[in-house]
Amino acid sequence: MRYRIEPKIETRASNAVIDDGSIAKFAIAPFTLSHWDFDISRGWASNAWLAEASIDADNFKAAFQAFRRNLGRIVPRISLISQVYIDFFFQPLLIVKDDHKVGFLRYIAKRKATGLMFVNDHREALDRLLADTSIPEEFYYYWNDVVNAIGYTPKLLLMCSAIESLTRTGRRKKDWVKLEQILGRELKEELFGTKENPSTGLRHRLTHGEYLGPGDSGKNYVELVHKRVLSYFNEHVLKATLLELGIVAPQRHFWGTVEGADWFIRRTDQHELTLRGVLADFETNGMDHLKAHEFVHDGSLDAVY
Repeated sequence: MRYRIEPKIETRASNAVIDDGSIAKFAIAPFTLSHWDFDISRGWASNAWLAEASIDADNFKAAFQAFRRNLGRIVPRISLISQVYIDFFFQPLLIVKDDHKVGFLRYIAKRKATGLMFVNDHREALDRLLADTSIPEEFYYYWNDVVNAIGYTPKLLLMCSAIESLTRTGRRKKDWVKLEQILGRELKEELFGTKENPSTGLRHRLTHGEYLGPGDSGKNYVELVHKRVLSYFNEHVLKATLLELGIVAPQRHFWGTVEGADWFIRRTDQHELTLRGVLADFETNGMDHLKAHEFVHDGSLDAVY
């Protein structure tokens, strides 16, 4: 079966390639990459591209995986070449099976970040931490960078550096007992390996050119480490439960906050079902009052589409 896939790419690069007479569009197999909103009079009116590809696969989920593998090779290279921000992981996409009017939509949109309250317990924690001399200043510098960083890998590597500053006993040496006290044995070994063989740890592999692989999926190490570090501060530094451990989505940020959902959707008129068309309808009319599309509530589609 053949599927047409249309992911949006957010980027600060303006696609100015002229390919076969087409402005702001070029082909790089299996995709055609075009600027999202370009015309001669207005120029590059948006900070996004559209990728389009036809992929043969057994089902839409396999087509999705094939698309991620293919575009996942192209986008990082564009990042190197263009020298600007580019992302397709947290962007909307549409998958449409050939000769079908129904498509699978992964809708993702930016939303305003929700903050958290700084309350009396936090003020008490601040007073105690300012008076405490057991925590190196480097830890706070690293942790501030962690919270302000965008992206999973940057956060995780900065977290590991922050923890190493807490456990440092000498030049390039760490207190492995304290490391386990902070992280627990399992998380310590997954991130730092063992004292005898630290090269098995994810931190070592990431800093030595071995990127995240299938064996590293399934766990959100950033959230796990975040909670372990705050627990350590409550128990061993503050000696009181002043830092809240039950926060949903900690390390909240001004940037990179999104919301989304997956749906099957169809066009209600005779026009082609496209990602641009769907998103334009959402933006103009809101998802509860769509004019040219409707959601398809059919539980069997997930298995047969």
